[in-house]
Amino acid sequence: MLFDIVRTSTKNLVVVLTPELLSRSWCAGEIVTAWKNGIATLPLVCDGFEPLSDEAQKLIPTLWTPHQKVQLASYGVEMDDVNAAYGWLQHELTSLQMPRFGPVSSREDTVVKLLNICGVSSHGRPSNLSRPRILIVSSLLEAEFLSTCEVFQHLLQVELNVECAVVHGMYQMTSFKRFAYYLLVLLFRGIFLDQDFNKLLLSASTACPASRRTLEMVPVIADANFDYPGIGGLLKNCGSPGAHEEQVLRNLRTVLALPFTPLASGGLQQRQVAEIALRCHRYQDSVAAASSDERDDQLVDPDRADPATFGAECADKLVEEPEALDLGRVSSASEVSEAMAEVAF
Repeated sequence: MLFDIVRTSTKNLVVVLTPELLSRSWCAGEIVTAWKNGIATLPLVCDGFEPLSDEAQKLIPTLWTPHQKVQLASYGVEMDDVNAAYGWLQHELTSLQMPRFGPVSSREDTVVKLLNICGVSSHGRPSNLSRPRILIVSSLLEAEFLSTCEVFQHLLQVELNVECAVVHGMYQMTSFKRFAYYLLVLLFRGIFLDQDFNKLLLSASTACPASRRTLEMVPVIADANFDYPGIGGLLKNCGSPGAHEEQVLRNLRTVLALPFTPLASGGLQQRQVAEIALRCHRYQDSVAAASSDERDDQLVDPDRADPATFGAECADKLVEEPEALDLGRVSSASEVSEAMAEVAF
């Protein structure tokens, strides 16, 4: 049982404080168990979380059904315990801030601090992105979508032993596209309503002037509720559709999309990513691919930029939003994953 794992097998409990977490009965049970048993606990405060007032804290159990309360009580979790444990969590413990949006580097810095507090070594630091060969695009409006993309990026990178990148905007797309060969599109419900995603998709599907090649598109369904709208609806969401836009969207619908399940077990996710990775034929032999990539890189013209995506708009960003040009960093592969396995969330 989950509460027994917290009580008997957990050295450090990390409570990821999202807006809804404290209203969930099973999360309350884990927090109470840690509080009762003196388990080292670290609150990780995410964007959007608001601490509960004393009054709101006492009202939390009213959100649960009688059955949920009985279940908690059967494991020794009383309602008074919940109130006391929540007070301990919010007012007595030192917390860390976890930004859920923006460059991955800020989240990596928080993870390193977390591991240090928990007494776990990360065995190294992340490295800077240089020439990603596989680009991942999706809607980044929801923190869950971004998190899914970053987990997927890490798993794919380990599977293929090749650099991958989640693309956050036009500047990154232009910087990365000249060195990339594949475009993996993670599909969520409502994604085509996101105009930023539509722009990235169309930009990625245009031949790069510097490398003179077009990325091979691989769609991935990351939401069981996703369904392709009709082609008319897709074109309408693109604003001013033309022949190129229509062809890109038809190509996306034509290619068989494979599944990736964000809430699945690590083992299932690895199997799903292994199957998706087979679509990236170039990287089935990583040694031969590295040699081919190096030869191709020598043919890339660094002075040729894509006028459709790289010009005055990006120059303005350098002045107005310098932080938006942070190209991010990739995870240090298995070392960080192994270290994180010692910390419970």
